[in-house]
Amino acid sequence: MEKLVISPITPCISSDLPVSDNKIQVIDLRRDSSIEVLQEERSWYQMILDALTWIVSLFKFWETKEEIEQVKLENFQSPTFQNIDSSQLKKLPFECKISKRKDFLKIEDGFFPPPMIGKSDFVSKEMVVHLMRNKKDEALGVKYVKGDHITNMEGVIHTFVTPVCRVVLTGDYRWAGKVMGMAFGNNLVREVILSAAIHPDFEKDSVMMALVKITEDEIVGEEMQQNEIPSAEEKKEDNVLQEYETKLKKHLIYHLTHDHQLPALSKIAPDQIMDSVGAKAFLDDLLQNPEKEVRLEKKFVKIKEGTVISLEMLYNTYCHQIRNEFKVLDSNTPQGYIYTINPPSIFAKKLEGPALLNRLQALSFRALKSENLFTHLKEIGYADYKDKEIVPLLQKSLPDVKVTSLDALYEEGYKGSEGYALVIHNNSDGFGQNVESEGPTSLDGVIGSFSSAASSLKRQKKDLVDNIL
Repeated sequence: MEKLVISPITPCISSDLPVSDNKIQVIDLRRDSSIEVLQEERSWYQMILDALTWIVSLFKFWETKEEIEQVKLENFQSPTFQNIDSSQLKKLPFECKISKRKDFLKIEDGFFPPPMIGKSDFVSKEMVVHLMRNKKDEALGVKYVKGDHITNMEGVIHTFVTPVCRVVLTGDYRWAGKVMGMAFGNNLVREVILSAAIHPDFEKDSVMMALVKITEDEIVGEEMQQNEIPSAEEKKEDNVLQEYETKLKKHLIYHLTHDHQLPALSKIAPDQIMDSVGAKAFLDDLLQNPEKEVRLEKKFVKIKEGTVISLEMLYNTYCHQIRNEFKVLDSNTPQGYIYTINPPSIFAKKLEGPALLNRLQALSFRALKSENLFTHLKEIGYADYKDKEIVPLLQKSLPDVKVTSLDALYEEGYKGSEGYALVIHNNSDGFGQNVESEGPTSLDGVIGSFSSAASSLKRQKKDLVDNIL
């Protein structure tokens, strides 16, 4: 593989910046600043700068030997992940400066690989195409609004559709209640795997809560065909929308419950309903005792506002989601990978925090071990800043995988083991394409702003849905 020796102080002329008649712009990477110089002054300035660069690099060369591999186009453009080593920075093969989303979006569409998309069997390919292509530009605290293409129950179904793609990051950024990290500069990037898995969405009452909430009436599940999806115009009609949402809800209840139904509230025995504290203790006990069988049928939780929800449906949701994600990841990353988890924050708003969801996810990992989905999983880094108990509990579920706090992987930048790919998540919902539009105000916005993710996931990308598994 071709190697480049990159001096840490090498300046370059940016070929994508506007040049006036008598000025050019010189980018000095020593201090990441822009200096305008007169065209006629360029020659002596450049000569001095080149001489200084040569002298300093001569003294630094044997000390640093900073060898950076250039990104191999044939590897980068593959949708699979076999050649990713996230421990090493690489150099993009472009003369122009590449640092932000807008820079990547200027590059021709075919350069960036499309995602591989894992889905549950009960989700049709037509639905996958609809969800991937018809999100609105941005959805910050907003779900379905009349005139949108994607309804609330379709947003739930996106939980069972997980795009996974190869991307490059231009900095080691992460989210821990605020943006943390810094840019690499000099067109250096880190190749990683981005999973655009959708958290169960409890930001409002209208999405996941509407599915798992126990009502006064029994709801019998019923499978539905998803070959013909109503248009946004048709969904403006209240009767059409209500009928369609009810069918989708019954379809999900059919596939996420053992009895293919949700009971009426009056039919649930009092001892089958736990409060949030009791439910957490119940799940903790299951996680701390791996020999215990996980049976969540007829187990319900009453949250603070009095709503009763189905633990069984939430647990099965995580089982489906993890299976969909890892059937893509594990078979396509034989060199091994380090998987990171950023639990829901905003999306757990109606559940008084992520503790309940974190434990159901950990139980799902345990349940799926027998399916050989984690053969090449080497380590999990967990953002545990809101739940300090979860790391040892997840370790119980996956005793053969190292589980640690995400902070341990990011001591002054990413410090993962050599040879392994890093798996990150952007933590979006199923309604807006925030990775294409949001600024660095959330994890989704941070990854979207400083990576090639938008180029691989943009809605109009020709081959966006070519790899549905």
